[in-house]
Amino acid sequence: MALHYWVTINHHRILNEAYMGDLMSHTKQNHSLSYEMILWISLLIVLPLVILAFYFYSTMTSGLKDLEKEQAIIKSQAAEKLFDKLGESILGVTISNGLWGDNRDALLNKDIEWLQQNIYTISDLVPNIDFVAEADLLGQVIIQHGDVSELTDLVKLPTIMERFQDTQGFTGVTDTSKGLAIVAVSPVTGDDGLDKPVGMLVTGRFIDSAILKSIQSTLQSDLAVLLHSGQFLSSNEAISKNKLSGFLNDLQTAGNQKNAFTTEKHNNVSMAKVAVSFQDMADQTIGDLYLESPSNASGEVEAGLRKLGIYAGIIMILLLILVSYLLRRRIILPLRQFAITMERMASGAPVDEIPKNVMQADAEIVGAFQKIIHWNHSLEKTVEQRTLAIRNLLDSAGQGFMSFGADLIISDEHSVECNRIFNQEVARNSLPELLYPNDVEEQKLLKSILDEYFQEQDVNAKELIFSLLPAEVYIQQIPIQLDYKIIEDNQEMKSEALMVVLTDISEKRLLEHKMDAERHLLKMVVKVVTNYDDFVEMVREYEHFYQTELYEFLHTRGTLEQHILTIFKKVHTLKGNCGLMYLIHVAPNLHLMEEQLSNLLKQKELITSEKFIELIASFPMKQWLDEDIALLQDILGDEFLQDEQTNVIVIDLEKLIEFEYKIAKLLKEDKDKTLLLELRKWRYKPVRTFFRSYPEFIQRLADREGIFIHPLVIEGGDTLVDPEWFQPFARTLIHTLRNVIVHGIEDSEERIDAGKEQYGTIQFKIQMAEEQIHLTISDDGRGIDLEHIRTKLVEKGQSESDDAKQLSDDELLEFIFAEEFSTKQEVSDLAGRGVGLSAVKSAVEILGGAVNVKTMKGRGTTFEFYVPLPEAN
Repeated sequence: MALHYWVTINHHRILNEAYMGDLMSHTKQNHSLSYEMILWISLLIVLPLVILAFYFYSTMTSGLKDLEKEQAIIKSQAAEKLFDKLGESILGVTISNGLWGDNRDALLNKDIEWLQQNIYTISDLVPNIDFVAEADLLGQVIIQHGDVSELTDLVKLPTIMERFQDTQGFTGVTDTSKGLAIVAVSPVTGDDGLDKPVGMLVTGRFIDSAILKSIQSTLQSDLAVLLHSGQFLSSNEAISKNKLSGFLNDLQTAGNQKNAFTTEKHNNVSMAKVAVSFQDMADQTIGDLYLESPSNASGEVEAGLRKLGIYAGIIMILLLILVSYLLRRRIILPLRQFAITMERMASGAPVDEIPKNVMQADAEIVGAFQKIIHWNHSLEKTVEQRTLAIRNLLDSAGQGFMSFGADLIISDEHSVECNRIFNQEVARNSLPELLYPNDVEEQKLLKSILDEYFQEQDVNAKELIFSLLPAEVYIQQIPIQLDYKIIEDNQEMKSEALMVVLTDISEKRLLEHKMDAERHLLKMVVKVVTNYDDFVEMVREYEHFYQTELYEFLHTRGTLEQHILTIFKKVHTLKGNCGLMYLIHVAPNLHLMEEQLSNLLKQKELITSEKFIELIASFPMKQWLDEDIALLQDILGDEFLQDEQTNVIVIDLEKLIEFEYKIAKLLKEDKDKTLLLELRKWRYKPVRTFFRSYPEFIQRLADREGIFIHPLVIEGGDTLVDPEWFQPFARTLIHTLRNVIVHGIEDSEERIDAGKEQYGTIQFKIQMAEEQIHLTISDDGRGIDLEHIRTKLVEKGQSESDDAKQLSDDELLEFIFAEEFSTKQEVSDLAGRGVGLSAVKSAVEILGGAVNVKTMKGRGTTFEFYVPLPEAN
């Protein structure tokens, strides 16, 4: 269990859980009884009554509003009908004049004098007629009185012309240049009205405030008209143009459409307001019609309902207070006082007398109080003993325990081991600063992860963030393993917290290093024993290099840069061969030596020859080999790698070669050459034996790179060759196979996407053709990217862009054998230096052979080596 939980647990919780669980559980239930009773009374009585009253009030007021709205809309419709009635009275005058036969004749004959005497004077003679005009069937006005611009030359009211074709005798409201008017139109025909009309008679009356006041008296409502042209008419001076415009703007701002209904209340008097669209005879909206209708009844009803609601609310509150008082007095206070007394006794506080409320609630409990006080003292001692025992246990566990909250500050409760690990007091310190005292970036990263964890609410997301916390750090150069525990019930921090368990794993790491070293040593022993001949040859080659070749290179002709490059290639090859044998000291030290030589080649100014000789002499190559041989002899015995073995004839190699040369020189006949061949078999080996360790090496390299391949099988190679002649070239082929793994074979996902088998295939064939050895190494990998080579040539400055584009495929492939040319972005112990294939080509050319490369993108690459036998040279 978390240290923080064990150390900060308080006495009150221990007493409740250990001795008084059932009793205090009932006390807590009684303690909340008052709230529960009030809650149920509110839910079962008060809340339903409030909902019912609200429903009744809203239903009544909504019904009254609907009724007022319906009445207001009916009045607006009635106002429109009253306008129609005014039009019908005007239409009677118009029709009576239109049916005159004399009028028809005067219109046909264009008798202006008659028309002026009889038509022109209608507006002066007939009441409620403000203008008159007569026009032919084409709308050409013959005579007009009233100065209405729409009836001057032509009838410029399209609706009149359109409706006259269908209805010969109609009225309607229209907006004219002189204001809003009621227009009546009738056909000009004979006395009996049966003759074909020859024109139309238009009469009209302008609508003014007097007309609106007459409508007001009929409807018992104030009304006003505001036209789009700007004309304003009102039946009541209290309704101004600005007031009506403001009302319409408020409706538009509130998002209400026209024909909207609202009510306002002043001194309990409800005023219903309705605004409807005002349309002319063409059903085109020309303005707004506004009505105000007072309604005292709705205001009185609504006020009465509000008073009733207030009285009912006061009564319910008084009842609730009375019931709560009785419950509190007779039930809740005694139980609460009892609970408080129990808590005081549980915490060890003295209790002199039993409260009266407790006595009234349950007198039988008094007898148990003395026992509870006795238990309280016993429990105090028990808690102290347990807390001390837990602290001692955690302090002696050899691990550090500390907790922190969202502020990332370590709490005061922690084990002693934490202070020892950090060599300081950890309490009140920031966790990121403790773990990474000298790394600000790591502090910021850890803080961001923990901040995100404490802020995240989703459980799955928190688990994902939790997994990002560091599992291991180095403190005082000691590896410390970090484990995290979630503390959800945290008393001190009042929120979720985390506990960190710190474990010193330095001994574990030391043991792991020892096991790795022993595992490597066993691999070296098994490899050397199973490939003893190769190991002996490798040792001879290695010794010959540092004893003879190295100093021959330094004292031959050529520039210092050439000497460095030659030694660099040789070291690179030796490193690969020693790696095959898992040599513990030689292989890694050769890699370091190679690093220094590589750095020399990259410098703009090389060191002097004397300094370089001193550098070479500083590499204890013999010591590296002696250390590995000493390890082998510790396991295999002191006789390992000694020439003095029973029943073994040791012949000096140089003497044997000299003996062969003499035989070849003295024995000239063909039949005598058989003796020479038999002699050579003593030291000649089949070609395949030089590569017998390669399959296992390739498989190991593929496993390291995460590549799946079929086991490498070497086909052919029974031809006997001189090891001294062939082995230098054979050892360089390790670079070719390494390139196949590093550059050629794709990983399994890439191969599957390309429609290939998951496992790659490498073929190694050895054949004899026309007195020469023909070696073929092929793979079914991704092939060589020629365009990538072209790009690399330009980047490295080895070719101009235009020149690189002109290079053929064969010319591009030649560059993979160039020194220091590599397509790898980064240098590793496997690739990236650009010397491997260069060493291979140099070795085959020394034997008088050649190399050929064939590649197809996505299909694979084939290396073909042609090595002529010495007799063929």
